[in-house]
Amino acid sequence: MTRETRGYLDKLRATLIIISLSLLVGQSTQAVEFVPYPTCDGVIGAGAYCQVTPEAYYSTLYEIAVCTSDPMASSTLDLTACSVVWENSAGVEVNPVALMSGSETLAGTVNRPPDGTYGYMVAIVDPALGTKFSITIEGSAGTDGTYYSTATLYRNAPLMTTNAADYAKSTDVMKNFSATGGTCDPQLDADVGEGGTMSAYLVNDAYQITSTSKRIDYEEGGGDPSQYPFYSITCDGATKIVSVQKMLNDGITISHKTASLNLALKVTGSAGLALDQDGDGDPDHSFPGPWMGVLSTTEVQ
Repeated sequence: MTRETRGYLDKLRATLIIISLSLLVGQSTQAVEFVPYPTCDGVIGAGAYCQVTPEAYYSTLYEIAVCTSDPMASSTLDLTACSVVWENSAGVEVNPVALMSGSETLAGTVNRPPDGTYGYMVAIVDPALGTKFSITIEGSAGTDGTYYSTATLYRNAPLMTTNAADYAKSTDVMKNFSATGGTCDPQLDADVGEGGTMSAYLVNDAYQITSTSKRIDYEEGGGDPSQYPFYSITCDGATKIVSVQKMLNDGITISHKTASLNLALKVTGSAGLALDQDGDGDPDHSFPGPWMGVLSTTEVQ
């Protein structure tokens, strides 16, 4: 895997993670970035991705808020114009796959926002996302069989294997949004269609945008670090992702008739991504793809 390929993967994974965060707090919409990926239905295109509904998906949430103005208008998160609707400082790992067949009350503090119209939503999320899935490949140019996600990383990318004993959650950690990977880029902007527009930021523990580049070398057989065949550039000190969405149609309105706010999570068909990196027709890496959230209100009559 070349450095250029590594940069491409970083860009793609950044897009997947940030789109998934925007969908977490937004209205129902399907991002156009994911339309080209076919279903993992027995085959995977050479050098391409395919997508599945994973067996499990893992994302750690810290806070969800609604705002009347952009809380990231400066370089530091400012919740002055926001109302926090849920928070847990320790973080709560959620599995949207499990929630598809039921509901769950997240442990933490829940607050009803004051009546009003909120044009922005913000989520504070851990940069590590996890997924667990398997796919069966038949008639490929590579090795047929069932491939499983694993916890093993190669050059910072989770591997897939035909060894069922190694089947496990794979975790991907986003530390840079750069399109090339050559320097730290802590911000990613996206148009989420009918859901509005969003921006995501890599921040430190003080919720300040971090923009200092840090090189991470991956040693393969020892030797001089300057001669390592692979490295990545991260945003030094990034510990969380802040995702801010500006919604269309004046956002969401809370009134005296609002009985509850409801967050539905969906991962059908797209939250597991398999990649054939070497072009031989079988999957080499697994990544967490987008999961969709729909925030709605229940009104009393």
